[in-house]
Amino acid sequence: MADSIFITNHDRKRLKELLTTQISSEEALGPHVRKLENEINKATIIHPDQADSKLITMNSVILLSLDGADMELSLVYPNEAEVSENKVSILSPIGTAILGYSEGDTIQWDVPSGTTEILIKEIVYQPESAWHDDGDES
Repeated sequence: MADSIFITNHDRKRLKELLTTQISSEEALGPHVRKLENEINKATIIHPDQADSKLITMNSVILLSLDGADMELSLVYPNEAEVSENKVSILSPIGTAILGYSEGDTIQWDVPSGTTEILIKEIVYQPESAWHDDGDES
């Protein structure tokens, strides 16, 4: 398990805005919001150019093992979440758990049904790396 997680400054800014919105709404008193806030506060903040291609950032596509069962999912903002398309909200227990971790990391995380083990098997797509590989962007 990694000692520290890494979040890009761009993701941190958008997530802080999301948290501000959630905290000001009545539904936000759930533990998912506090857990995400704790994860952001403990993270090392990096520039997107510093994001290793094996790091989970927002909008990454990840192959993971959840208690031994493989699944592929996209980590998205709540308004983009769609279970039928394997788009998992950052505010879900699994979404909050994997943000900032890297390929090969194993995470023990509390979910409503108990503690689960998550193995990050592969980062299939990471937006920061895709942008770097393009070369034509400025």
